[in-house]
Amino acid sequence: MDQGIAAQAVDEGAEIMTETTVVRVHGEEVATNHGTFQGKVVIGSDGPRSTVAKSVGLEWPVSAPAMSATADGDFSNSTDMFFGNLAPGGYAWIIPKAHCANVGLGTWQYFHGNLQSLFDRFVRSRDLEPGKATGGFVPVMGPPPRTVKDNAMLVGDAAGMVMATNGGGNNVAMIAGRIAGLTAADHLLDGTPLDAYETRWRAAVGGPLEQGVRIKKLADRFFGSDRLLEAAMVLIGRRRMARAIRCQRLLLPSAAKVL
Repeated sequence: MDQGIAAQAVDEGAEIMTETTVVRVHGEEVATNHGTFQGKVVIGSDGPRSTVAKSVGLEWPVSAPAMSATADGDFSNSTDMFFGNLAPGGYAWIIPKAHCANVGLGTWQYFHGNLQSLFDRFVRSRDLEPGKATGGFVPVMGPPPRTVKDNAMLVGDAAGMVMATNGGGNNVAMIAGRIAGLTAADHLLDGTPLDAYETRWRAAVGGPLEQGVRIKKLADRFFGSDRLLEAAMVLIGRRRMARAIRCQRLLLPSAAKVL
């Protein structure tokens, strides 16, 4: 998908520079390992430890470590998720693909242990033999207070645009990315303030992100103990658990009476 989007961007006139890392942003100057470039508008989509955010003084989103790898073999058609001390405050997963599966785990923002040890224990418990694992950070508590400052806007993981209950964020990031692009164009063409981006993206996708954070804060009260977590899952039930993972309301409004 990433390659397809990149190809479409090139077709529309974008220039892609590979193996180029931004090291600092100062005003309209963007310093990289391949020289300095000028940018009237800078859009930082460079992950939860965003160089753009740090350069302009915007907060990083609260994040937690995660790790995954690919395991060859034949798997079921359904995604398996595992909760508890196996992945404190988060979950482990097996996501089937064609003749392989993505296996991994993510924890919560309070984890300070050895993630590799947790990962190794998980794959051993499932009799998996994955390839080399890669790790990183995933935003887990929603967006920071601001995602715009001066001539910079943040998008995707850099802006904490990740569903707090499941770690997913591609769809939200694509929506916000389009809004950022349109706002940048409006700014350059007719002087629209870049602060409009803040209002626009929050109106479009801010609601589900906030709902996910509320659910996660509630869930965090139980994640410290397998016993409490198991009891909570029994009380919530399978259907509400599925809704929680999708950042949907746990309780549906009662049906209106027909008179």
